[in-house]
Amino acid sequence: MEQISTEQRVGLDGLHDVYIKKYGADIDLIKKEVGSGDIYENSLATAMLAKDGVWCECKDLPTEFTGAAGIPYQTRFVSTEEAISLLANIRNQSITKIEENYRYSDLFVLYEQEGIANPAGAFSLHYDFAEGGPAIRTRVNGIFQPHVLPLYFRSRTTRLITSENSQSQDGVLFCLKQPGDVHLLVEIPYGEE
Repeated sequence: MEQISTEQRVGLDGLHDVYIKKYGADIDLIKKEVGSGDIYENSLATAMLAKDGVWCECKDLPTEFTGAAGIPYQTRFVSTEEAISLLANIRNQSITKIEENYRYSDLFVLYEQEGIANPAGAFSLHYDFAEGGPAIRTRVNGIFQPHVLPLYFRSRTTRLITSENSQSQDGVLFCLKQPGDVHLLVEIPYGEE
């Protein structure tokens, strides 16, 4: 695995400074409210699971933080095969089964630590939707690797209307690759707005 170059590190440090100025207090508040608990990590990301909440952040990518305090979340451990299949299903649903009632859909995948500097090391898919209409902004970056379990992936979905027939729910899902064949999967449902 290649290390992040000095030039890339300087760029990330600058991004970190901007991000911390904008979101640092919110991140600190979530971490404080979640408190201490069980830590899971790999070379790319750290996750904290506690009775009062959960958070996960990428170590070298300051803009990738997900967390929630004071709401229930679900945790389970999945095999490599299950995680790859889930990721493929999320990606395929995002591409082929976009429903008209979606407001926001986002998938972010990191295969390697220097993923954002190497197009083969990351994949992202992002849709914003006009109310009741087509995607108003779509971005796809990087290369999706359908048979590789990434170090980390995260999906966020928000819909305008939810139905009882829907198999997905609004919220965040993230998976953190662990040693061996058992990986952390966390689902954080969004509350009522």
